[in-house]
Amino acid sequence: MKQQKMNRYLIPSFALGAFVFGVGQAQAAQVTIDDFNTFDQSVEVLGSPDTMAMNTMMNGDNNIIGGERKIKLTIDENEFDDPELGAIVSIVDGFATISNDAGIESTTVFTWDGTDTSPLNADLTGGGMNQFFRLDIDSVDLTAKLALDVIDSEGDMASLTKTGLSEGSAIFNFNAFNNFAATDFSRAESVSLTVGGPQEVDFAADSLVATVPEPLTILGSGLALGFGALFKKESSRKRQKAQSKN
Repeated sequence: MKQQKMNRYLIPSFALGAFVFGVGQAQAAQVTIDDFNTFDQSVEVLGSPDTMAMNTMMNGDNNIIGGERKIKLTIDENEFDDPELGAIVSIVDGFATISNDAGIESTTVFTWDGTDTSPLNADLTGGGMNQFFRLDIDSVDLTAKLALDVIDSEGDMASLTKTGLSEGSAIFNFNAFNNFAATDFSRAESVSLTVGGPQEVDFAADSLVATVPEPLTILGSGLALGFGALFKKESSRKRQKAQSKN
């Protein structure tokens, strides 16, 4: 009888151990697109609509997927026609920031598509475990519009746009992307983040990753379900025992 009671607790313990191991493996699947921890990079544009500038940063470290980040900044509207007004995008101290002057509307596109000699060819799914992109936002105007695009090795593109964002983590679920079924996220040739919106939109973010649900969230849910089932079974056994005595 004592051995049977011990087995009731050992089996859930082994299952929990396997679950925790699985969580650890899932965490290792995270793919960093960019943590913006690089040398300073900036693009500034002043003047009339359709004025555009680009800048490319190459970095051999793993904090930029494919080793290269391109930034393209375009002025869409200059309400006051003031040649001294414009927008600036900068990468400083681990943050990507966008700032528009009064009356200025602009579009910024961050692109990660590898270098000229080394295409991206990235598995964003981390072996099939990653389920979404997480963009960690430090500050953003509610009117900002963000879009993520993924192009695979066959040229198929999946897109997802979000608005009404606030500080914190913005989640872009893979299966919510337009054309997700036809786009191979395990063979990505390009990832791009577009930031736009009406006039004077400001934005700052400190990382973009492809990842799985937070381990502690999964672990907490697993513990709750596991122990809940265990306690329910024990409670039922006690009730049956009490009824048999009566």
